[in-house]
Amino acid sequence: MKILLLFPRPLLLALVDGIPPVAGRPGRPRRRPEALLGDKVYDSNANRDELGHRRILPAISRKDHRTSRA
Repeated sequence: MKILLLFPRPLLLALVDGIPPVAGRPGRPRRRPEALLGDKVYDSNANRDELGHRRILPAISRKDHRTSRA
């Protein structure tokens, strides 16, 4: 399960916390996504750290000032 975010940044963690259980495989339903897809507005160390703490892969575009240029 992957999530695509289109909400303002302060709602990021509230949105992740509000994910309902997802059935599909036998056993306990999943409550967290494998990855979170987001736009550049969600790119912050705090968001990435919190998602990593929750074992969610942050697939968020990097802002230009944070990318390395060759």
